[in-house]
Amino acid sequence: MIAANLNLSLEERQHLLEMPTVKDRLTRLLPLLSRELEVLRLGSKIQNEVVASMSKNQRDFFLREQIRAIQRELGEADAGANEAKELRDQIEANHLPEEAKKTALKELERFAADATIHAEYTMTRNYLDWLINLPWSKFTETNWIWRRRASPG
Repeated sequence: MIAANLNLSLEERQHLLEMPTVKDRLTRLLPLLSRELEVLRLGSKIQNEVVASMSKNQRDFFLREQIRAIQRELGEADAGANEAKELRDQIEANHLPEEAKKTALKELERFAADATIHAEYTMTRNYLDWLINLPWSKFTETNWIWRRRASPG
């Protein structure tokens, strides 16, 4: 009866049925039961880890939403929105070349959409700072001479 309810192959079941004594069947069944028990334990462990991970993610999401609700209730603007506005003002004030400005604004949209928890948040922020703070309209004497020689006419 135990063998019928285990997840055994047809060959294993047949081998158990062909054994002459009950003692031989039970002796053969013991390692099969141990294997099945180990599989169930491993499955249970994996399931518990998945549930714990999901619970942590759900808890984190819930807490972030509570923080946003509290900030709205207190009349505080979203910190990310303020940061994005400051970056947009800096992009406009620094007179970037058209291509650089276009790239900076595209990255700013991604930055504003990302929550501060994403891994790319800091990288995008650093990239925007780098784009904004490059001296786009400042030239040294060496660069100015090279540009005049390189330009036709």
